[in-house]
Amino acid sequence: MTVLKRFLTFAAFLLLAGCSKKDKVLETKILKLIDGKKATVGVAIKDLRTEDIWTINGSKHYPMQSVFKLHLAIKVLNDVDRNVIPINQKIRINSKDLIPDTWSPIAQKYPKGGVELTVAQLLKYAVEQSDNNACDILFKLVGGTVAVHNFYQKENIKNINIAANEAQMHKDWKVQYENWTTPLATIELLEKLIKGKLLSKKSTLMLTKMMVDSPTGPNRIKGLLPKNIPVAHKTGTSATNKMNITAAINDVGVVSISKNKKFVIVVYIKDSKEDMQTNEELIAQISKTTYDFFLAQN
Repeated sequence: MTVLKRFLTFAAFLLLAGCSKKDKVLETKILKLIDGKKATVGVAIKDLRTEDIWTINGSKHYPMQSVFKLHLAIKVLNDVDRNVIPINQKIRINSKDLIPDTWSPIAQKYPKGGVELTVAQLLKYAVEQSDNNACDILFKLVGGTVAVHNFYQKENIKNINIAANEAQMHKDWKVQYENWTTPLATIELLEKLIKGKLLSKKSTLMLTKMMVDSPTGPNRIKGLLPKNIPVAHKTGTSATNKMNITAAINDVGVVSISKNKKFVIVVYIKDSKEDMQTNEELIAQISKTTYDFFLAQN
């Protein structure tokens, strides 16, 4: 075999392998963390500088739960950018707008409604505090789940299905599975967001600030990272049913180690029989392992 043929054969092997020897180190470490867990775990990671991607179960469908509030917020702000919705438009909230027995700081503060909140305030409640009532009020404002779903079809981001709001998910355990996506689709969404391809610069900064400021999920992506590392993220969490199955424990986001060293990370945990602490620790360990890997890169 000639030198050229040997080179071409080796190059073909690298293409088939899909990642370099160094890449395999990260993948192997994450697989070891997942091994033995009584859950279906999906992971996708992307280096925003080199565009290298690592993925485990990256094309599987996972219920989003409150991760879909990020998708909703992008649609709302896209409408703001197009002057369809004023960011300071006031929305009247009455008692009938408040879902009973659901997570809602709005309902805790205004249990009988009777308050007006701006679109900007509702976005902060929905994204930062994952408020379910703010979520459904915003869905109504932009034309429902169909309008949000269609937005992503037009943006040609595949493998995003948004079919039900929070009130509908609360009525039937199975409905949450209708709001699904894949780790790879979420990587694409987050990269387009962070690079300003979905929203204006002003709206991008507004949304990512909400994601960084969010106090939800402190033990997930951010759990084992240094406190000074900005993490723009959105969590999603389901209830646990009588069979001790938690449908979704999720966290997705962008970790900024430095100006030129950022990575997107998506961890979806589906149908877990582990307890919440174990699920959250797994996400934190995957995040820290990825952070350490990137920190060591030139």
